[in-house]
Amino acid sequence: MDVKVDYRTLTRTVEGLGSLDQNVLDALAALIREYVVQMLADAVALVPKKTGRLADHLIGRIDKGSASVYGIVGTRGVAYAHFQEHGFHGTESFAASLRTVKQVFGRPITATQAVRAHVRQLDYSGQPFLLPVLERYWPEIQQAMIDTVARTVRENLPS
Repeated sequence: MDVKVDYRTLTRTVEGLGSLDQNVLDALAALIREYVVQMLADAVALVPKKTGRLADHLIGRIDKGSASVYGIVGTRGVAYAHFQEHGFHGTESFAASLRTVKQVFGRPITATQAVRAHVRQLDYSGQPFLLPVLERYWPEIQQAMIDTVARTVRENLPS
């Protein structure tokens, strides 16, 4: 059995494979960017809006390394975001403090009240705003990534 190898084709194929990784990463970054924007908008719609602070601190970003791409949707700078998302069941301790009262029955006043150290039992089930979005999009994202990699490989392999 004879085997013939066209070295010119092999060389073009090997050279093409070097850029394939970057092409795949670029295509995945574009895909993930689209999903991050969609997921961020959905999370903003679901987030509890008592003050708007939590909604104002939702972030979406893409981190692209030399061999990886990450899409991140989350919160930044809001300590209670975890409690809103997952809830809290247990005790919470409070240190002694001074509370300033600025208004009573609609009338402005200035008064200071001492608050003793205390513990209270909390049973808060939370109001998830990130996990439902991830659960909704995850199967679609997985399939879209597979399709994007396959399409990018087909389009970029040398003939």
